[in-house]
Amino acid sequence: MVHLFKASGKKIAFDSASGAFIPLTALANKMMGALTAPLSPVCPTSLRYELAKYDSEDVSDTYERLYSLQEDGLLFAAGNEPKLMLEGEYAAESDEEIAEALSAIKNEGKSSVSFVGSNENAEKLAKEIF
Repeated sequence: MVHLFKASGKKIAFDSASGAFIPLTALANKMMGALTAPLSPVCPTSLRYELAKYDSEDVSDTYERLYSLQEDGLLFAAGNEPKLMLEGEYAAESDEEIAEALSAIKNEGKSSVSFVGSNENAEKLAKEIF
């Protein structure tokens, strides 16, 4: 499940199935609020109309990036077991991001999470939240 939140001054899309933390531009954040999975290879016309105040090339480029993340299994990923990336390109960058993601997982009704990588603070936060 994809959760959108603000942490550390950034807009983030967190996918609990892949564990990825994806920083979003203002346009990508607005677009994420209007999208439903799975994304089609071509940007829907209805989305283009909804985002008409933005440059059409920016809309296309942003949609292509989000679609690419889906194809790479980082966004709208399949799976029921929640994860948190703690290392790598799409890892959490702060304790605030980790806490937001853990709260989102708890709100999904889950009571545990697996970590991809290690972070002592993440394990402590998980114990506090769950």
